[in-house]
Amino acid sequence: RANDYDLLLTPWLFPDACGVRMVPSLARLPQLAIAQGSDVHRYLGMSMRRRAILKMLQTPTNVVTRSGDLAKRLAGHGATPHRIHPIYNGVDTASFRPGNQEQARAALNLPADVPLALFVGNFLPVKGLDLLIHALAHLRSAGKIMHLALIGSGPLKGDLEALAARMGISDLLHWQGRRTPDEVARHMQAADIVCLSSLNEGVPNVVLEAMAVGRPIVSTDVGGIHEVLGPEPSMHALIPSRDPGAYALELARMMDSQPAHDAIAACGSKFSWQNCARQHLKLMETLVRSSSATHSEILPHS
Repeated sequence: RANDYDLLLTPWLFPDACGVRMVPSLARLPQLAIAQGSDVHRYLGMSMRRRAILKMLQTPTNVVTRSGDLAKRLAGHGATPHRIHPIYNGVDTASFRPGNQEQARAALNLPADVPLALFVGNFLPVKGLDLLIHALAHLRSAGKIMHLALIGSGPLKGDLEALAARMGISDLLHWQGRRTPDEVARHMQAADIVCLSSLNEGVPNVVLEAMAVGRPIVSTDVGGIHEVLGPEPSMHALIPSRDPGAYALELARMMDSQPAHDAIAACGSKFSWQNCARQHLKLMETLVRSSSATHSEILPHS
């Protein structure tokens, strides 16, 4: 029933976009595939999946990437650059917005009047959480105290708890478990800083959400995170290596500075889901018009 449709929209390069391109009845339709992250970071390093993705990209397929970094990686493997379109994910700005920090901490039973960082994510090796724990230990040894709330779950939780105990900072960690998006937003309002320590990323939504709340980011400099952060040093800190001492220094700098919360929130408000949807719709309309023009040119004249 390909004649019923104008465009294929597929949410992953592999297997979705590759699989759809194997359906003969859909072969004439333009496709807009969305590269989410691991389908570029991981799958281009796997020979069979890489071949399938690159073959698929030789068809009438355009790609949305979640960051400019992902676009460069795809182009570096041979994808046609003008058919790659970076569009960042969106944020529910009705939930992720500035709020009263004191009230948020009281509602969440988090300690008041202490510096508080927040991590949101899965407890997996790629998230590099050992770096955060070592950085907090560095701070304590330098006479500075920062607490860390952790939202999420995963197989490394026991190992991380044991590491924190060995480093003597168990009392600084607040394990919050999995939380709803509204609860994550409330934790961001309660925090002073949102932290990431990943080995690789695209542009994780937690960064965009934290910005919308007005919270500065301290993160390893990976993926496309640098693409979305505000221009002022008080808005963020990116650590180029996995050095706990360097990470601790940036945490201390944030503790001692006065982050521009309003400026961060203004920067984050650009990443609303409404704006994200408008960019997708504009691109899809362009691809449909282009496809229609191409088909009208090759149809026989009566």
